[in-house]
Amino acid sequence: MNEYSEDEKLFYALFHSLRDYAFILTETGVIWGVNEYALSRLGCGEREVIGRQLSGFADFENTLGLGKIIKGITHGKPFVGETTLKSPGNRKVPVEITMNVVTVSDNEIVLALCHDITMRKEIETMLEKRENKYKAIVQTFPEGFLMINREGQILDTNEAYAQLSGYSREELLSMTYFDLLFLKAGERVPAKVPRKNSGLFERPHKTKSGEIIPVGVNFKSWNNELEPGVIFLFISNRKDYLKITNQIQKEKLYMKSLLSALFNDDTTGIMIVKPGSGVYYVNEFLCKNFGYEKTEMKKLSPKDFVAANMVDRGMENIMKVFTGVLPNVTDKGVHLIHKNGNIIKADVMVSRLSDNSDNDEEKFILIQMENFSNVDEKEKAG
Repeated sequence: MNEYSEDEKLFYALFHSLRDYAFILTETGVIWGVNEYALSRLGCGEREVIGRQLSGFADFENTLGLGKIIKGITHGKPFVGETTLKSPGNRKVPVEITMNVVTVSDNEIVLALCHDITMRKEIETMLEKRENKYKAIVQTFPEGFLMINREGQILDTNEAYAQLSGYSREELLSMTYFDLLFLKAGERVPAKVPRKNSGLFERPHKTKSGEIIPVGVNFKSWNNELEPGVIFLFISNRKDYLKITNQIQKEKLYMKSLLSALFNDDTTGIMIVKPGSGVYYVNEFLCKNFGYEKTEMKKLSPKDFVAANMVDRGMENIMKVFTGVLPNVTDKGVHLIHKNGNIIKADVMVSRLSDNSDNDEEKFILIQMENFSNVDEKEKAG
């Protein structure tokens, strides 16, 4: 059995926490990794998925078609499209699939993420049947929606896109779709919308405040005698998704970038621990309050910092998080031991980052400490 590196273990914790179907593939399209969400939605066990072609679950033209897609992404061309996932019980789910190559601990991995677009498809079907009540449905649709003509004039929109863009509905109806695009230096505004019946693409939008947001756009042309050349745009904010994929692809990001960016402040001490392996990460603020260098703290166990008189003060509840009995615990005024032997105190919050592994030693524990202060002699005696 292969021993995973620290970065790989944290990657798989994130992989299994995704609320989308997620698959890891070989360069020939064979599945060798699948997350818990996909297994639960497909209604099958890991043994029924691992070792099979993704095309056995998703509708591609053929296995060769999937091979061409993977060949493209290995040459720097990420793939975004739509397909249908099929469970062993023949349940079919329409999904938006994104495939890309990510790097984890010097290893390149083919990652396929599938987002359930059942609601989107139901809306498209209803629109194609010319339902009179489509506007009420569009207004409650969680993704952004625009209806435009070939000249790009916005004919209709919904609240979700108004919130995303920062413009009011009235302002959007006086604009064109091109007004919303972020244009690179020297890039010209298109004269018309390309004549395609449907498609999926990514294009940054610029909000009213000037923020640049990466979005995925799924468009569908609709022609009738009353409104010829109408185009429906379903717009999803891909900011969080791109943030995650960019983080995954950067070397040692979890330690050197992601953790530091999130936790390297001057108000909260952060420690990430793997039960049985010791300290995985600490930030500068925590080291400063305990008087240790980072390299010194990583050689210690969390128990080494806890004063003996804390055992009867509820510290046993904090330790239950390590064994999975409790998901999280907060304890105020915990007595801790400084490097010089002095007793200090802080508010301690402990929580589990992942519960996907059956092995407690594979799980990451997040410890946050705030409100550090010294303990007087009276408190020590108590």
